[in-house]
Amino acid sequence: MIKHLALAAALLAPLPALAQESVTNGDFEAGNTGFTSEYSYVGAPGPNALYAESTYTVGTNSADYHNLWASVLGHGGSGNFLIANGVANGNAAAFNVFSQQLTGLAVGQTYLFSAWATNTCCNADFTGTNGSPFLVSVNGSQPLPNSILIASTTVDTSQTGVWTQFSGSFVATASSMNLSIYNSTPEASGNDFGLDDISVVAVPEPAAWGMMIGGFGLAGLAMRRRVRTTVRYA
Repeated sequence: MIKHLALAAALLAPLPALAQESVTNGDFEAGNTGFTSEYSYVGAPGPNALYAESTYTVGTNSADYHNLWASVLGHGGSGNFLIANGVANGNAAAFNVFSQQLTGLAVGQTYLFSAWATNTCCNADFTGTNGSPFLVSVNGSQPLPNSILIASTTVDTSQTGVWTQFSGSFVATASSMNLSIYNSTPEASGNDFGLDDISVVAVPEPAAWGMMIGGFGLAGLAMRRRVRTTVRYA
C-alpha cells in the first residue's frame, strides 16, 4: 500500500498548480483596489449615490446606492461586487469598466476568462429597457481593433438580480497583458449592472490531465487494496 501511495504522490508532485488565478481581487472582497476604471468611483452609500452615469462602487447591495434599483446581492448571495450606473456618455465609444494588468503569464499558454454579471435595475417604480452589453479584451486600450476580443454578452433587463456567467479564452502572446471589460452602449436607460468573480486561469495541457488522472487512479487502487486487506484480516 505504501508503495502505491508513494508512486501516486510522485506522479502528482511534478504537476503545475492547476487553476492558478491570474486576476487580483476579482471577487472584490478587498474593496476598490487592484484594478482601474474609466468610471468615477463613489464610496459612500446613499439613495442618490450612483445617480450619475458612468459611476461605480464596490458594495454588497445595489439598493444601498440608488433608490430605483432592486436589492441585488453579490454572486453567490453575499460579499462585495462591482455595482455600476453604466453609459458611454452619449457617444459610441465603449467605456472601460474594469481593467487590470495580468502578469506572470506563460507565452503560448491558453487561458480561460470568466466573469459573472447581473442587472440591478430596477424596483417596482421603474423598468429599464436597453440592458448592459459588455466586450472583454486583452492587450489593448480599446476592445477593437487594437486588442483581442475574447468574450461578449448582454445582461437581460428582464432578469433583475439573476447572475449570468460569460467566458472566453485567449493565448498569451506576452508575459504581461492587459485585461479589460467594456460597457459597450451609449444608452442610459436600464444600463445598470453588477460584475463579480472575474477570473483568468491557465487551461491545463492534456498531458497534465493524464498525469493527474493516473495519479488519482493509483491512489484509489491503493485505498481499495487497503480496504480489502482490512476486511480479509478482520
